[in-house]
Amino acid sequence: MASERNEFVTDVLVVGSGAAGAMAAIKAAVHGAKVLVATKGPYPSGNSSIAGFGFGAPFGHADSRDNPQIFFEDAVQAGQGLCNEKLVKIYTSKIIELTKEMDSWGIDLIKENGKFSQIPWQATLIPVW
Repeated sequence: MASERNEFVTDVLVVGSGAAGAMAAIKAAVHGAKVLVATKGPYPSGNSSIAGFGFGAPFGHADSRDNPQIFFEDAVQAGQGLCNEKLVKIYTSKIIELTKEMDSWGIDLIKENGKFSQIPWQATLIPVW
């Protein structure tokens, strides 16, 4: 039995087509890169397309005390020592700006009364199955 082989040439390979993968692909393409997105299912896929509770970013819509530092501390605590804290710090300091950018592209992020839908971080740690 002959094996079929496909060969692709690309500057950037993005693995995953959730929100992060889509943003990486778009930003690379905007800068002139030839981009290939590999995903395990039909687009969109990944957790972003099934996240029913809202979006994790410290906008303070669910709790006015929320801010990037609190978000960082919550993420590190939830990571139970497995997080790369330098990467978590970058993520928690940039996610508001990136979320607004994705929203400006027309990505269908969950909103309530014009604000991003949010739930407290601890609620996301409870299994929903």
